[in-house]
Amino acid sequence: MDREIKFRAKTIDGVWFKWKVDSPINMEEMKEAINWDTLGEFIGLKDKNGVEIYQGDVVKFQDCDLHEGEAEEGVNKGVVVWEGTLGGFTISNRWSLEHDEDMWLGVEIIGNVY
Repeated sequence: MDREIKFRAKTIDGVWFKWKVDSPINMEEMKEAINWDTLGEFIGLKDKNGVEIYQGDVVKFQDCDLHEGEAEEGVNKGVVVWEGTLGGFTISNRWSLEHDEDMWLGVEIIGNVY
């Protein structure tokens, strides 16, 4: 599956700015205008409301939780992060060990870490 390579970051003025890798942008001007601490990559998926998911988004998701040794389904919150050992994006704070495309079903963005 080919995905569009896009990024977002806040400008120095605090406004979100999104761009595609192949967009005609002046990188020299961008270096001065972007708060690089807020940089996040588009993961190639959308949440249950059709909103693009970016690295750094805080999301609600279905997960299992362990109570007295038994797994129970529930809603959890986590942050979309890059996991180098997996070679892809995942959600922090997961109890479930399954890291496949199904983990993104029903995900809803509720904010971001910035």
